[in-house]
Amino acid sequence: MLKTKNEVMKQVGKIYKDLITLQELGKTPDGQGGFKKGVLAEYRVYAFVNKPKVATETEVGAIVSELTYQINLPNRLGVPDAQKGWLVLCGSKKFEVEHAYINNYDREKVLICREVVK
Repeated sequence: MLKTKNEVMKQVGKIYKDLITLQELGKTPDGQGGFKKGVLAEYRVYAFVNKPKVATETEVGAIVSELTYQINLPNRLGVPDAQKGWLVLCGSKKFEVEHAYINNYDREKVLICREVVK
């Protein structure tokens, strides 16, 4: 499917300006013959973090807000293939990757993260 000139210009003008940290989780040895859940690798990359989409609900008399973040990473060497279950550290916030896919003719990786505020 061909893109219009307007869609191409939107992509050209996008700047990956937010510095985030991606953490790959897995099992690491605990020194006693067993394993514990820990960080296997850590990557610092520039990304484009979109404004979160907010959904508000009332549960048991309290208001619960759910924020869904879309984080775009450039698809090039040095940027890891983040998968579901990885952690994203963005400023002082920590998110778990809910979904990851490649978008825009394999030019960027998209991570979907969710934050629940009670």
